Amino acid sequence: MRKIVLNPIGGLANRMRCIASGLALAAQTGADYDVVWAVNDELAARFDDIFLVPENLTGRIKYPSGLSYALNYSIPRRRNMFVSALTLKRFSAVFLDAASPFREMMKTSDTPLLATANFGVKNIYVQAGTIFHPFTQEFYRSLFRLNAEMQRRVEEKVKLLGKDYVGLHIRRTDNVMSIKHSPDSLFLSEIEKILQAVPGTKFYLATDSEETKEKFKQTFGDETIICSPRPASRKSLAGIKDAVEELFTLANASQIIGSFYSSFSEAASLLGSTPLRQLTINR
Repeated sequence: MRKIVLNPIGGLANRMRCIASGLALAAQTGADYDVVWAVNDELAARFDDIFLVPENLTGRIKYPSGLSYALNYSIPRRRNMFVSALTLKRFSAVFLDAASPFREMMKTSDTPLLATANFGVKNIYVQAGTIFHPFTQEFYRSLFRLNAEMQRRVEEKVKLLGKDYVGLHIRRTDNVMSIKHSPDSLFLSEIEKILQAVPGTKFYLATDSEETKEKFKQTFGDETIICSPRPASRKSLAGIKDAVEELFTLANASQIIGSFYSSFSEAASLLGSTPLRQLTINR
């Protein structure tokens, strides 16, 4: 049986949508599949460190060593001496969402991989951090259920926040598009409007910027703006667990006010069926 070898890359939300896309594609085409999950500086946690492993992923998630990943799955580059240009030839088709022809296919078709899913007798390799095949919200939510530790943490945070809190996701640091199109001023103005309409509203702020945390807490107070006491970090297991806690706390909010060009806000909205508004300037 042909197989789709799926390599989700990037941060957590990017990997989640890649996995959902790949498994939906496998279900539609009848293909077998494996998932290559790299524990690295982009996401320093295993899948089962944060999620329950669903039945359709049990025994299918592989955790290669750093060297094995570089030589067998990574994009060919100087750091792996371009060895993967040869090892990736074991696949009948290779799709890298950072390169053509994947990007061109995405522009011209809603399901770009369907045309090649039956190609040849060897496996197909997909490295992506994007949605490349449609999936339902129900399917997405079935894949990403928190393990006991993370479920307890989220329940405690939601209990602290009470009913009808508003989720804020303000993406900063390396996301140039979010910084440009979703400045702090838009969020500050939106909070003021909500507080005028519903005094006493609590806001849960998820952000990768300590400066933003301090600005919003100083403006509205610790009783109104609640956020993680620790800096955001992808490079430690503790940091990833904090991010997951933030993601699912946003998902439980009455609404999410998010940043432009951020998959994190979109993932939270999908997980909780929570209304999402992405604040943008000049758009």
